[in-house]
Amino acid sequence: MAALVGISGNEGVNAVLGEAVFLPQDQDNLEKFGAYLEKRPNANLQINGTYDPVQDKQELARVRADTAILKDAGFKLNPGEPVPVPSLSDPRVRFGLGAYAQYVGRIKLSQRLVMLPDGEAGNEQLHNELIAAIEVSEAELKELAKIEPKLPMT
Repeated sequence: MAALVGISGNEGVNAVLGEAVFLPQDQDNLEKFGAYLEKRPNANLQINGTYDPVQDKQELARVRADTAILKDAGFKLNPGEPVPVPSLSDPRVRFGLGAYAQYVGRIKLSQRLVMLPDGEAGNEQLHNELIAAIEVSEAELKELAKIEPKLPMT
């Protein structure tokens, strides 16, 4: 059926690691397929989500850390778009790294700020420590895999 709407290959539909956002090409393919299904009321599409227990776990922790950092730094995140990795050279990100306290604690953050160099090197260290401190359970990965895509259907 995918060939009918110009979708080729057997790679499946892929999401951005750690997020319920599809890769741009796959989102385009899903939208084409959704338009095709819209014209056929008796047809349906079932997507069975999967996850990589190592890569999705690491990326989900990164997404949580970066979401907190970017929000604390005053950046606006757009729903349905991948969470970008913050520019660790941006001075606003140093403020956003206060999210570290949320996961590791204020005392630990204060200690780390005194010990680490200013600028990008210190920000990178805090960023990596924050990601490492965020625990992601198997249940959370399963929930990530269950999130269904939104196809353009009426």
